[in-house]
Formats: sequence, C-alpha cells, structure tokens
Amino acid sequence: VLELLSYIAYNSAYNQLRTKEQLGYIVSAFTRKTAGGSNAFVVVVQSSSALPSKLEERVEAWLTSFREELVEMPEERVTM
Repeated sequence: VLELLSYIAYNSAYNQLRTKEQLGYIVSAFTRKTAGGSNAFVVVVQSSSALPSKLEERVEAWLTSFREELVEMPEERVTM
C-alpha cells in the first residue's frame, strides 16, 4: 500500500511543489527502508531559493492537500 501511495504522491508533489510553486529544482516523494527495517514515506525538496522553514511549511501544506486528493480520488484510479 505504501508503494502505491508513493507512486501517486510523486506526481502530485512534483506538480504542486516543483511546477506550480517552483520551490526547488529537485522534488520527489518515495518510500524507503529505515535503518531499523521500517518503511518510511519521504518527501524531498532541494532549493537554492527558499529557506528550510518555507520548504517545510509548503510540504506540510501539500501533505494536507494530498490527503484530500486521495479521499476524492475515484477508486478506478487507485486500482489501475
């Protein structure tokens, strides 16, 4: 399920944070294994024009909107 979430999240994060808000050159969302073996969901934004506090604020706002996007998403899109 986390892999599916990250697949959907990547496009959403890139579209919002990179294309629309132009926060950074690198924007990504993905899953990874932690050192303890747990799964983690990661959002990365690398920017030379925005301070870390601004990036954190915008990523948090994106997470909120992404949750709404998931709730409103048609079931057919998730089962592709």
